[in-house]
Amino acid sequence: MKYILGIQTCIMPNSLALIDEEGKELILTELKMKKNTVENLARYLKKSLKEIDIEVKDIDLVSVCLGPGSFTGTRGGLAFAKGLCQFTNIPLVGISAFENLKFKAEGVKDFLIIMDAKCDRVYYLGGRAERIRVDTLDNVLEEVDKSTLLFGPGVRVYKEKILEELGKEASSSDDNLDDLNASDVARAGFKKYGDNPSMFSKEHLLKVKPLYILPPKITKSKK
Repeated sequence: MKYILGIQTCIMPNSLALIDEEGKELILTELKMKKNTVENLARYLKKSLKEIDIEVKDIDLVSVCLGPGSFTGTRGGLAFAKGLCQFTNIPLVGISAFENLKFKAEGVKDFLIIMDAKCDRVYYLGGRAERIRVDTLDNVLEEVDKSTLLFGPGVRVYKEKILEELGKEASSSDDNLDDLNASDVARAGFKKYGDNPSMFSKEHLLKVKPLYILPPKITKSKK
């Protein structure tokens, strides 16, 4: 396997990346787009591959982040990944944001991963939560032991409050652990594929769905 494409459109900044089978990052492109996710992904991918003289047919695996996060961004990123894989017969791996973040923190035992869920709420996993949950940050921090390592994109959003409540030692000193980018999605997806490659058939492709923990926040038109 030569090249793995990673797609992350769940949280800002959106990104796409290409890595090789050794995990080396060949492309990491931040996507500056607020709408038309599918069309813009195609444009960014074509431009990025051209810069390193690689074609779509050279890609062996696509790994896409399934959320949680932006309803529209997640749906658009997955739609693009599915369309690309159906057209080219490339296997598709869907990987949640939490799977990806856990993969990066392999070996850490006492941890809590936090992602911003908006409206003063967070998604979280780890500590006493064995599955992804959502609650207010205040409630989550009440259950956290001071020895627990907190990391994930939500730690950046609420860093001051976390430091105030738990102290300096609670948050990670490794900024990479708080990032959710397409290169890491590609690496985690490649590992997941390698554990059971026969699972990722054409039939599996059709079953891959976004991970929505909360219903989308839909606002009424001002008209």
